[in-house]
Amino acid sequence: MSGSVCTSINIFPDAPAFVPEKLHDCGRRFGLLSSIQLLLEEDCQIARIGERLVVLPIDLDLSEYLNQRIGMVRIDHKYHIRRLTG
Repeated sequence: MSGSVCTSINIFPDAPAFVPEKLHDCGRRFGLLSSIQLLLEEDCQIARIGERLVVLPIDLDLSEYLNQRIGMVRIDHKYHIRRLTG
């Protein structure tokens, strides 16, 4: 994954331009997974979780969590995702 995706972009037309962020080890994000954009040329995907854009590996399947509130954490270079209720 090259570093060029971490510049200000606007891939979601209804959102202001945000800088996508990569989750560091023990990094967490919580909120509604409202959209996923594949960037094949960068070999990654960008997910909108709450109000933030997060750069994730392209092989991480998020389709079952789309339009649901989730909690995501990265531990030892692995992503753990859970649906949030309530």
